Amino acid sequence: MLEIAIRDFNIDDFKGVNILMNQVHKLHMDSRADIYRKTDEPISNKDFLRIANDNNIISILAETNSIIVGLCIISIKPVSSNIALLARKVAYMEDLCVHQDYRKQRIGKRLFNEAKDRTLKFNVDSLELMVWEFNKNAIDFYENQGMNTRSRIMEMKL
Repeated sequence: MLEIAIRDFNIDDFKGVNILMNQVHKLHMDSRADIYRKTDEPISNKDFLRIANDNNIISILAETNSIIVGLCIISIKPVSSNIALLARKVAYMEDLCVHQDYRKQRIGKRLFNEAKDRTLKFNVDSLELMVWEFNKNAIDFYENQGMNTRSRIMEMKL
């Protein structure tokens, strides 16, 4: 079994993180070219540094032999001030990805569980995310982790 270390992002991780973000972006671009545009840098260095240094963002990665093979980014959202809604503190999973050459080795599960454990320290009410309908592998993965569909975003091309 592959030896994997899970750790926080550091400022030297931009190149490895960008490789993973490019893989995710390509999947999105291939499936939804009407929304995603071609770019070699789906995350800017400025945004990467903001994420890595924000205390309300959990930014972790999986590494083996100094190669970044997975990442997870979770933002802790402030409690809504909408008076019609119950006050809830939410952890929102922005990204979870595993390098295409390292899938099916439980890396995603390890990242998911570590990220979930870290969210508990923020006293959140729920962990939420958005996943595209075309991404059946991701939907299956999240359902296997115990997540349920709460709502849908629907569209009509005009």
